[in-house]
Amino acid sequence: MKATGMVRPVDTLGRIVIPREIRKMFDIKDGEDHFEIFVSDNQIVLKKYEPCCVFCSEVGDTVIMNDRIVCKNCIEKRQKPQGVGEALRLFVRFVPFVYFYALCALIGFVPA
Repeated sequence: MKATGMVRPVDTLGRIVIPREIRKMFDIKDGEDHFEIFVSDNQIVLKKYEPCCVFCSEVGDTVIMNDRIVCKNCIEKRQKPQGVGEALRLFVRFVPFVYFYALCALIGFVPA
């Protein structure tokens, strides 16, 4: 870790002001950015929060889809089923199990 030589007090509500120079350096936008807080031994570490894909944990190029954060690569993969097994796996995610097993019985497929 690199020392900055800056010391800031904690106010009565437990807040610490991050100096303007550091906010500019890390492109921290006032009122917009959020932070993750980590504790390690005797250190408190703040990390700028970056939402990641719920499927692959990729940080960049994400969108909100059905109240979940998904990257564009995963959206493309899920829109292009790769064979019958993949199509059925995606089908299961969106259709109740009763209908799924009825469909499997009709086509003679035994789910694994």
